[in-house]
Amino acid sequence: MVNIGDEKPYEQYGAMPSVEFPSVIKDCKDNINFTICNKNLFIDDFRKYSRTTDYFCCPLKLKKWEEYRFYGELLKDKLDNFVIGIVKDGDNYTNFLELKVVLKATGDIKELNFVVDETYTNPQLVVFAGTYNFEANFNSIFENYRFQLEESNVRTDYVEHKEQNFTFPLKQKLYKTDFLAEDGIHHARKEIELDGTENWAVINDNIFYITLNDMKFIANAMSSHFAYTRKVLTDLSNGEFTTIAGQGYSIWIKKEEMTLEEFRAYLAQQKANGTPVVINYELAEEELEEYSAEQKAIYDEIMQAKSYKEKTHIFSADEIGPKFDVEWIKDTSIILNNLSKSIVGGN
Repeated sequence: MVNIGDEKPYEQYGAMPSVEFPSVIKDCKDNINFTICNKNLFIDDFRKYSRTTDYFCCPLKLKKWEEYRFYGELLKDKLDNFVIGIVKDGDNYTNFLELKVVLKATGDIKELNFVVDETYTNPQLVVFAGTYNFEANFNSIFENYRFQLEESNVRTDYVEHKEQNFTFPLKQKLYKTDFLAEDGIHHARKEIELDGTENWAVINDNIFYITLNDMKFIANAMSSHFAYTRKVLTDLSNGEFTTIAGQGYSIWIKKEEMTLEEFRAYLAQQKANGTPVVINYELAEEELEEYSAEQKAIYDEIMQAKSYKEKTHIFSADEIGPKFDVEWIKDTSIILNNLSKSIVGGN
């Protein structure tokens, strides 16, 4: 349960490497890192940014088709030669092209609204703090200014950015369709590495098949070495594989100019080379994996995380987009205030 109250102290954590499975699905292992923060998404802590050549990228994620309001306030002295804003693609950003500026190089502040539309490929909040003494420069900005970035089309009252960070440890791969629940990890997909010892059979001399009893019927399977297709068996091209209605829960792979023994040897050699043939498929029924003691402890801590007044954001710095069950308690002061206005108004 997520309770309304004070946040837990921030603890630094390491970023998780993102691994991309062929073209469709992304998985992760080692850790899932994510953040719970209040309505002000703008982070002013130097340690949380990643540095490129001459600018810093904020780790926060902006939502597609969300409208944002961005503004700043001068606290002390106006600074020049510093720039803060949003870029449409943080991976390919140079020379401040397509930068939506809130702090100009002249030291002036600009308020702006923007929508993360289809032109944003990797929206990033960036800070240019000079090429020398950048940590001191970075911190000097926030001694003289304060900024707010929020999901809104109007400016609301400033609040200091607050956040809690969690790292959920993984010893296994986790896919987008997998779910972290109170009783453990719910796996909706499965991945196997082939080595030639499986119960393979052959048809038409060069189409090899294997039955997977736990595979969902006509599942959208994927492979590290073969291309998935919905063709019928007679139309399979070399290097393609499919799952076919009426043929049981089977994977069918076409590999021309190979006997069954040669195909088995091919799979064994790929495994020995360190590049095993991988098949990833949707399970007919979810598989439940119980948490380790470490995972259970972190899960319970996450479920006791504190939410923030007005608005709470939960986002992941990782591409996996982990799913958790979340419950929350509404702010009773807002409910009672609205009720009292309704009574006064005669409703």
